[in-house]
Amino acid sequence: MKNCIYCGKPISDGSAYCDGCGAAQNVPQPQPQPQTYAGETAEQSALANMARFLKYEHIAWKAAGIIFLVCSIIFVLCGVLYFVLGGVAGLSGSYIFGDLVGNLSYYDYYDYSPYIISAPFVFGGVVYILYGLLVFLPMSILNFTLVKKVEYYQGTMYKDVSIARTRCTSVGMIVLAAIFNKIAMIFIIINFVKTKNNAATFDKIEAAQKGGRI
Repeated sequence: MKNCIYCGKPISDGSAYCDGCGAAQNVPQPQPQPQTYAGETAEQSALANMARFLKYEHIAWKAAGIIFLVCSIIFVLCGVLYFVLGGVAGLSGSYIFGDLVGNLSYYDYYDYSPYIISAPFVFGGVVYILYGLLVFLPMSILNFTLVKKVEYYQGTMYKDVSIARTRCTSVGMIVLAAIFNKIAMIFIIINFVKTKNNAATFDKIEAAQKGGRI
């Protein structure tokens, strides 16, 4: 025995129709679908994709910022170490230099040899410090600044997606990332393409947000 799928009355296993309501039992009936706002699935998918690749971009900017900051610190420390080595080499090497150049007076080698010996170290130290402060440190600051920018767009996209949408379709951001962070550039390009391809969906999202439906 089995029950009718419509009225629930018991019917025999071989019966194709219900004796109570007469409904056919072997015809699959469509399952009721939940009533949803038109385009809701597409809108949710578009927002989820935007949020996901903004998240990946955020990680890329932050990782690069940390790496450049560490490099800046290492280069500055190396520069300081070069200065110390230059000072030690200059003080200890002045006596050796004086012994090798016998035709110079005591004052000649005492006055000039420390500078001659320590000059390469000092030059190397200056190069390292300048590279750390003028190259890596600005790169780190720029990447951390863009981390804050991405956080701002992540925070506003569910309230006003037009702000994040404008940013995600900016060619200038692609160029900027191509110069300073090529990993972030990959996620920016993906977001650029997806946002452009879903322009109609984002128009609906903007309209719904302005109307207070989202």
